[in-house]
Parts: sequence; structure tokens; C-alpha cells
Amino acid sequence: MDVLQRDPNERTAAHFAATRGHTDVLDWLTQQGVDINVKDKRGWSLTFWAAAKGQLQTLKFLKERGADVAETSSYDGNAPIHFAAEYGHMEVLEWLFEQGVDVNIKNNQLWTPAHFAASTGQLSKLKWLQTHGADITQKDAKGKSIVYVPNMVGHDEVSQWLSSLGIQS
Repeated sequence: MDVLQRDPNERTAAHFAATRGHTDVLDWLTQQGVDINVKDKRGWSLTFWAAAKGQLQTLKFLKERGADVAETSSYDGNAPIHFAAEYGHMEVLEWLFEQGVDVNIKNNQLWTPAHFAASTGQLSKLKWLQTHGADITQKDAKGKSIVYVPNMVGHDEVSQWLSSLGIQS
């Protein structure tokens, strides 16, 4: 068995184990020589996949073994916290914040975790980000405010809340 074999997206067995929260498999794979910081075609490491899928215990496991939970992808500039916000994984958001991850970290399009939360209608996560220092007045690379994002995809509750704060598109 080749534990370093990659699929067409350059994902390894470790990526799939991180996605599904199989820390026992990750432990075995690292004992077989798999790099804890292995990245796929988009530059996403195991921490990205664990954050996107809400696998908090996996993130803790990876950090204990030296993984950088604040890293950014060379492909798009995203960080694990962007995905935790996008998919609404509150426990992961809170833990990443406790680890010192910047709630205002920007990707290549200048989107912050707040933009990701707004884009998927994650109002409670957006509010949490704001109360923990997220600057929701940040404009993206196209000069658009955060309220543009939920307006574009029909998340009226998020749009209304942002508008109530005086943020215009």
C-alpha cells in the first residue's frame, strides 16, 4: 500500500482521514511517513479539510503534531478559519480564535471569514465574528462591501442585519 499515493486533485489518504475525523488513521499514516502538512492541488492542507468539515478533534490532533492552523493557501489565500465561517462550524471558529488566528485574515479576493459567513447566511457566526473583532466594513478586491455578498445570493436576514448597522452595498 502506497500511503503517499495521490488522487487527480493531489489528495492523499491523509486528506480523506482529516475530512472524516479519523485521527487514528492520521496517526498511523504519520507513523508511515506522511507529512502532517501535506497539501493538495489547491494548496489545502489537512487543517483546511478538517476545518471545512467541522472536525475540531482532528484540528487539535494536527496542531499537537505541528500543523499550522493559521496557514493560508498559495492557490487562493484562504485559511482554515474561512471555511469554518463559511460552513458554520462554531466550535471550530471559537477554537481557531483561541489559537490566535486572525478573524480579519484576507484571502486573494480580500474576503475575510465574515464575508464567507455572510455568503452562506451564517448570521450567528457573522455576529460572533463581529463581537470578536472582525471588521465587517472591509471591502473586497472589487470594492464591494460585505452586504453585497448576502444580497447577491438571497440571504435577506444577513443583509437586513448588516444594513441595520449602517453598512451599505
